[in-house]
Amino acid sequence: MATGDKPTTGIEEQEETLALLKILALGNREIEQGHFLSANDVFDELGKEDAQ
Repeated sequence: MATGDKPTTGIEEQEETLALLKILALGNREIEQGHFLSANDVFDELGKEDAQ
């Protein structure tokens, strides 16, 4: 996951994993609260943007 020439350490990998887990948790919370669009709604919006 790390970028650049420097190899990652175990601590850096743990920090990256923790950051990804936090992002997943935030996404799950948004879904549980109903803050999401269906795939059909997303594609409808993209189609409207293309038509402009």
